Amino acid sequence: MQNLHAKTDSLLAASSFPKSLALTENRALRYACYFLLYFSQGAPIGLWTIAVPTWLAVNGASAGEIGGFIGLAMLPWATFKLFYGAFMDRYTFPPMGRKRIWLVAAQAGAILSLIVLAILAPGMEELALLTAIAFFMNVAITIQDAAIDGIAVDVTPEEQRVTANSVMFAGQIIGTGVAAAVAGLLLKYYGIGAVGLCFAAFLAVVLTIVILVRERPGERMLPWTAGKASAECIALNHSEWLPLLKDLKKAFFQPRVFFFVPAFMSTGAIYAALDVGGPIFASQVLQWDETGYSSLAGIAGIVAGLLCVLVLGAVTRKIGATLTGSSLFVVLALASLVFSMLKPAQLNDLSFQIYVFVHVIFAQAMFIIFCAAAMNMCLNTISATQFSLLVATSSMARVVSSSLMGGVYDWGGVTGFWNVITLASLFGLVTFLVFSRIDASVNRKKEI
Repeated sequence: MQNLHAKTDSLLAASSFPKSLALTENRALRYACYFLLYFSQGAPIGLWTIAVPTWLAVNGASAGEIGGFIGLAMLPWATFKLFYGAFMDRYTFPPMGRKRIWLVAAQAGAILSLIVLAILAPGMEELALLTAIAFFMNVAITIQDAAIDGIAVDVTPEEQRVTANSVMFAGQIIGTGVAAAVAGLLLKYYGIGAVGLCFAAFLAVVLTIVILVRERPGERMLPWTAGKASAECIALNHSEWLPLLKDLKKAFFQPRVFFFVPAFMSTGAIYAALDVGGPIFASQVLQWDETGYSSLAGIAGIVAGLLCVLVLGAVTRKIGATLTGSSLFVVLALASLVFSMLKPAQLNDLSFQIYVFVHVIFAQAMFIIFCAAAMNMCLNTISATQFSLLVATSSMARVVSSSLMGGVYDWGGVTGFWNVITLASLFGLVTFLVFSRIDASVNRKKEI
């Protein structure tokens, strides 16, 4: 074992990479890593919520089958993720930082799932197998998500968190968009096995970077390399469950959380309606092929991500998070209401393209506003647990809503999808305004 340590350290010394790439020491490195990791998280989201559902819709799958697939594939975001944060805060390997060992393991698991997808290459008639692969890949990706969220809360100064959230979630939606467009093309021309192979290769590159970058100076790159735990990491670590649970109770049993959660859940319903309704409308009403909706949603996602990075932070600082968030809800409600009232002759490619762009851009900006608010409410000692639980509420609503979209379609046709978005936006607006008022009062008391 000592020989292995010596050989590894020798290789690292000879490498052109600095030995102390640490997130706490470099703001640009933090933002670059956040963007890349969230981009890699967006890839499976684009694959499983846009590209594959579109492929299913074009090949004749029903709204119920598509909604069921999305609901089961994305289930880890609403269930297991609730517990990951607690285990990460309780069980860590301090010599590698508070969360990075979980990050490495999660990336490896996602790559393994994609290799299985490439080898088995399930077709339309093997929907159960395809769903199982998607499910297990999302188990790994949600572990990654909880880990990087916890790292971000730990190492990002409070004054940089809005910008950090913009970078993180812009990376995710750009990754979602690029993955949706690329996967759509690969599905049409080469099949799902090629999708698994290409995505696995990309995540292998990301894993290499994750191994090279540390949370804090002096930590190990891998369990068997040289390095030691930082004093800060040891101080924040929970050695017992009881203090962690007490901190959780303190964090969640407060009035602002009671309004934050339902407001955030409304964003999940807003996403779910387009997850299912978009491919159905594009394939059955507009007669688009596999690449049509995937490319549209992909391009809209890339534009949304860039706008969030370049504009959202400045707008929020200028007019405040409350006015920004409430305006986003209002625009989404009005856009969906108008689209649902269009006459058949007006339901053409252009009107749908405009609506998708508005929905994707404004929904993503709204999600970032909520994530920044969630991050600001987190205690450092339970960062992964608290942030994961708060964000999981939106994912839970998205999963449940996706599963119900078959019934929505049976009840109101494609118009039912837009009505869900309108109602969810109005509900989110009211609860968000109440949360913002209580949150402002809490923050004023802290300053006194």
